[in-house]
Amino acid sequence: MQDLGTTLGKSYGEGKVIVGESYTNNTYNPYGIVVGQESKGFSKNSIAGVDTVTSIWQMENPVFDDYGTLTDSVVRSFSGKGHANILDVSAMAFLEGDFSELTGESVTQTTSRLRHAGFRYDPR
Repeated sequence: MQDLGTTLGKSYGEGKVIVGESYTNNTYNPYGIVVGQESKGFSKNSIAGVDTVTSIWQMENPVFDDYGTLTDSVVRSFSGKGHANILDVSAMAFLEGDFSELTGESVTQTTSRLRHAGFRYDPR
């Protein structure tokens, strides 16, 4: 029975230079249905020849229905200057104060209206 599901991702720029990393870890109930998820990541760029973290993001308060479908979530992100290098995306902190100068913040709310009875879309 599956009880853990971890995904590590990398985003590439020109020449396969790593420009971002992500981490997702699902948790499951005793029947193998997803009941929770941690998801986060960062983007980086070469600034003055130094790999520099330019933005971080994290999913907050994910909600799953009885079938293990993600029905609601919020993804928050911060961007700025002066963030320390991130060596392990799975252990990264998510604090706006980790930037010496915060230049942006975004919040994306996602809500699914799919219904399982016949998989009909409910546009409410």
